[in-house]
Amino acid sequence: MTISHPSPFLGTSPFKAKQGYCVYRVRVKRGDRKKRVAKGIVYGKPVNQGINKWKAVRNLRNIAEERVGRKCGSLRVLNSYWVAQDAVHKWFEVVMVDPFHKTIRDDPRINWICKPVMKHRELRGLTAAGKKARGLLKKGKRATKLRPSYRAVYRRHSLMRLRR
Repeated sequence: MTISHPSPFLGTSPFKAKQGYCVYRVRVKRGDRKKRVAKGIVYGKPVNQGINKWKAVRNLRNIAEERVGRKCGSLRVLNSYWVAQDAVHKWFEVVMVDPFHKTIRDDPRINWICKPVMKHRELRGLTAAGKKARGLLKKGKRATKLRPSYRAVYRRHSLMRLRR
C-alpha cells in the first residue's frame, strides 16, 4: 500500500520529501518457502521429496522490493528498509522514484536512476538488499568466490578447458 510519509527509523533515509518520490509498505510472510507442486506430489530422488522447509535464495527484503517493482512498473526501486515484524509477517517500506518526473530528471544526485539500464534493478539483484543476498557486500579476499557472481565463479572453476 502507498503511504503518505515514511516511518521514522534509524539511519539515513533514502526518501526525500520532494516530488517524484513515493513510499510503499509491503508485507511478506516470514519463514521458509513452500515448494509449488500439484497435490503435494514430488517426483525424483528422496533427497528432493521435501515440500515445506525450502530455504529462499533471496532475503525477505529483496522479495518485498520485487513485489512492489512488479506492481509499479513505471517506477524505479531506490531502496528499502525494515519497519516491523510479528510472528507471521515482516513489513518493509520500499522507496520508489518516478524516472519521468521533471524534479528527478533535473536533480544531478538522483537522475542516474532515469537511465534505461536502471529498469527493474530489484529483479536483477542490483539494489542494496539484492547485493546482500548475492554476498556482494564483502570485498577483497573474502569475496574471491563471489565475484562477478557465484554462478560465474562456479562455471570458471568447473569448466574443463582442453588446449588443442
